Amino acid sequence: MDIIQWENYGAKMDIYEEWYFNKDKSIREKILWEIFKDTGAKRHSIDFILEGGKHDISTRFYRCGNFRFFLGQIKERFVEKELPANWHFFRSIAYLRMTEDEKPVDLQKNFNNQIFGFDIIFDIDNKHFKKWWRKEGELNHPDILKVINEGLTIVKYETGIIKNLLDKYRVPYILNFSGSGFRICIEWEDIKDYFIVEDFGNLSNDFINWALEQCKPYEFKCFGEMQSGYCLTRALYSLHPISRCVDLPLNDAEFDTFTLEMVNPYNVLKTIPNLPKSSQSYNKKRKGSFKDIFEAFKKDVPLNKYAMEKKEKHARDYDKIKKQIAELINKLPEEERQPYNPNNLSIS
Repeated sequence: MDIIQWENYGAKMDIYEEWYFNKDKSIREKILWEIFKDTGAKRHSIDFILEGGKHDISTRFYRCGNFRFFLGQIKERFVEKELPANWHFFRSIAYLRMTEDEKPVDLQKNFNNQIFGFDIIFDIDNKHFKKWWRKEGELNHPDILKVINEGLTIVKYETGIIKNLLDKYRVPYILNFSGSGFRICIEWEDIKDYFIVEDFGNLSNDFINWALEQCKPYEFKCFGEMQSGYCLTRALYSLHPISRCVDLPLNDAEFDTFTLEMVNPYNVLKTIPNLPKSSQSYNKKRKGSFKDIFEAFKKDVPLNKYAMEKKEKHARDYDKIKKQIAELINKLPEEERQPYNPNNLSIS
């Protein structure tokens, strides 16, 4: 891949305002709408973490379902400061329920109780860049894009290996450039019939490990950490605060021909007017089903014991309720029993 050095990189702090609050209203609305659809509208938490600051310099919004509130948080961080802060813009992989009266909850006590789903994330890191960043990196360093580019060949190759496995089973997924590497996301709506929420962390990591095993004899060098319910992932169409690249969804052709110029925010801004106006996220998601790959996974990996116990308990509870209803029906006078048949009861 060619070395990329964007003109005036590092001095262009105004890219935050140009991206998140462009003067062209139609462009501004489309960018913010795409980010909102991937975060607040899908019932994820939104998390801002300051790059270069301490880890406690962060803010989590449990649910940001109100677009006006969402817009206010964007303006506060990226527009209304003398120098816009370098915020990582994350969202949770967990999906969170509405609270009573839409009031905030104590996340330290109630976070797990509010979760109703998760995404599966394959995070393929640019380890070359991360190693350099820990040793040499600083914001606005002139070599940031050069170093990211040096590590992209192996990152792209390993992403392609995982992508080929998912394509073999026709798995629906979203693939995007995540600022320095790539990320593959399988959404909850496509896996909810196969995973139990309470045991997602174990089952999802079993699935990820199984997928990597299917790619042997290749040994991955760039794969990120295993996930849990507390994991965060970068919001689609947000800017990475170090590379200032766009977290951009890619189709197959775009991935095959990928260069950093494709995620240069100034280049992406030129394509924003072409985004369709839609309530559905423009994430270039592949079509398919999780069924076939889950059947293959089940043959090789025994389902987690806790998950099986939950299913067995549900079946016992179902039978118990059915029996109780049958007993109540039997207590009715004969003429009132006719419409009811305990064997045809459906309990959801």
